[in-house]
Amino acid sequence: MIIKETHKNLGKADLHIHSSYSYDGFSKPEAILKEASKAGLDVIAITDHEEVKGAKEAEKLEKKYGVEVIVGEEILTNEGEVLGLFLKEKVKPGKTLKETVKEIHKQGGLVVIPHPFSWFPLTRPPIGIKSLYKLVKDRDISPDAIEVLNATPMGKYTIERNKRVNEKIFSLAEVGGSDAHIEQHVGMGVTLFPGKTKEDLKAAILKKETKVSGGFISRAEHARVIKKNIVKIGKKIGKSAGRKLLKPYYKLKESINHRLDH
Repeated sequence: MIIKETHKNLGKADLHIHSSYSYDGFSKPEAILKEASKAGLDVIAITDHEEVKGAKEAEKLEKKYGVEVIVGEEILTNEGEVLGLFLKEKVKPGKTLKETVKEIHKQGGLVVIPHPFSWFPLTRPPIGIKSLYKLVKDRDISPDAIEVLNATPMGKYTIERNKRVNEKIFSLAEVGGSDAHIEQHVGMGVTLFPGKTKEDLKAAILKKETKVSGGFISRAEHARVIKKNIVKIGKKIGKSAGRKLLKPYYKLKESINHRLDH
């Protein structure tokens, strides 16, 4: 995706990208950086599930591609997933939501609530309104931002609700991310901010000066990624189990299309 000219004076960042170091990602960190540069991004965050190796590998290639890299991670807590940005080291999954938020902040990082209130087959649970409300009420553990724009197909149907709920209840900084699992989707969801560097971006989030822009991955494209994930998992657990996983794939695809159409 090429960024619109109307936003050329603002920095552009994609804050939700998975690399091949993630169990559900397919693109190497360098391929992601190439695509980010092509798309006109200034900053990206690689946020693999329970892993920071891909982000740290990409960080070494910043100067080569002219795109700054934030070390991030998507972490499963007992109440759903959170994104940690500006991390120094991996945050262990499986802790309570509060413990995870505290650990991210202890590292000097920022906490983002990804794809809030959204449900989608084969994905891990998001943070719900009740859990988020409890966090925001406690200033010591309040998250720093909410992913208003997630470029997956479900994001198209939740963006208005995300914005409305955040404006009326939470008042967190708004960010956007592609939730890309292949490099071709990098830059589909974008966070706009004053400045050009990752430190400018961090300051903008803390000051709530960010905006979102972008589009959405098509259902067909997303379905192909889901199928690739099933195949990838199947290879790890064996051909027989992999065939069992693939069997309900087409039924799932039909169910997804029906859900999005109604």
